[in-house]
Amino acid sequence: MTRPIPDGSPLGPELDVERVEWLPSTADELSVRVCGRWRDGAAGAGDAGTARRAAAADAAVELVVDGRRFRALSAQTGEDGAWVARFEVPVVLRSALAAGSSLWIGAREMPLRPAVPAPADGAVAPPPATVVAPAVLKSLRSRREGLADEGLMRRAQAAEATVETLETQLGLLEAGLRSAEADRSALAARLREAEQREESERRVRSEAEQERDEATAAAERRLEALRARLSAAEQHARSLAAEIDGVRREGAEAQHAAVAARAAAERAGRGIVPVDRRP
Repeated sequence: MTRPIPDGSPLGPELDVERVEWLPSTADELSVRVCGRWRDGAAGAGDAGTARRAAAADAAVELVVDGRRFRALSAQTGEDGAWVARFEVPVVLRSALAAGSSLWIGAREMPLRPAVPAPADGAVAPPPATVVAPAVLKSLRSRREGLADEGLMRRAQAAEATVETLETQLGLLEAGLRSAEADRSALAARLREAEQREESERRVRSEAEQERDEATAAAERRLEALRARLSAAEQHARSLAAEIDGVRREGAEAQHAAVAARAAAERAGRGIVPVDRRP
């Protein structure tokens, strides 16, 4: 039974959502991963915070995307306080995920950052950038020069991982499109056969008025169902084709970013400083 979160104890100050990622699961679904961490130093930590975490562990976890709710397949907390929830979302909602979504834990809602493609090999993506205290920033600046090449390489690798993820989804979508086209062709053939059967049945039904009326009604119902399925298959094929176009554009942009990042990394490794030719 779902246990409610105690009043006056919102999850927002205690659970920091670090990233929202998606990976192609099938041609029709995406696997969405919401990763965060329980904040040990939040107000109300200790016994009260532990009670709230226990209540959250029993509460229903749902992802809301474009007004549609999806129950978590799993929601787990590690020993270090890391929290991960996994969902399955239709692939047609990928653009809506990129625009942002919300997370419900029990009766509490948390807005989420836009979802990004996860590395295609299943590796955990790095957490998003955070605000650094001035003292820490000063110490980091002294190490920045040595880390410049490494940072460029990480960005290049992240861009290449994005390309690989998008290519994986493109392959799944193309397979889904081929399947949808095959279903459409099969349904169209069945529709033609049904129409031919209907014409033949009309000639036979002329022998008896009552039998003709009953058979006509049955044939019309079958035809309507087949037309509806054919229309749905065509709509699905158009939706997949539009999604493929979007993925191809994103793949091209990500590929361009990967090439640029790789070139910048190589120039930095050779000690070549790009010249700003802007006026």
